[in-house]
Amino acid sequence: MADDKIIQEVELQGADQVQKDFKATGDAGEQAFERMGAAAEKTNFDKFATNVQQMVQAAQELSARAQEVANSLDKQAQSTDAVAKSSEQAAASISTFGGNLTSLVAGVGAAIVALVGFKVSIDGIRDSLKDVQAVGKLSRQGRHRP
Repeated sequence: MADDKIIQEVELQGADQVQKDFKATGDAGEQAFERMGAAAEKTNFDKFATNVQQMVQAAQELSARAQEVANSLDKQAQSTDAVAKSSEQAAASISTFGGNLTSLVAGVGAAIVALVGFKVSIDGIRDSLKDVQAVGKLSRQGRHRP
């Protein structure tokens, strides 16, 4: 059996076309690569790098300005807080003043009531004195008041 050989022949059809297609693809790839190289040579990478650097600097300056604005807004917020605290203190003072004024008015009212009561008492005493004088006068005249 070792002497039994199997021989197989394979025939490729269109091999010439496949070879031409590969060559055409290679030629097209070489041409594309050459065009890309020519475009890269026309590109000014130094100018591009300078432009990128300028954009980075502009972004840094913008960031610094934004930080300045944020700081300014923070200071304004602190000032607003201070004004609010002052307003609260003023309101508390006004409220205290109002309470004191209310107490004063109540005290003055009580004093007026007391003075009215005092006047009534004085009027009563005056009327009583008149009655006593009248009785005394009648007594001197010898008449008694019923």
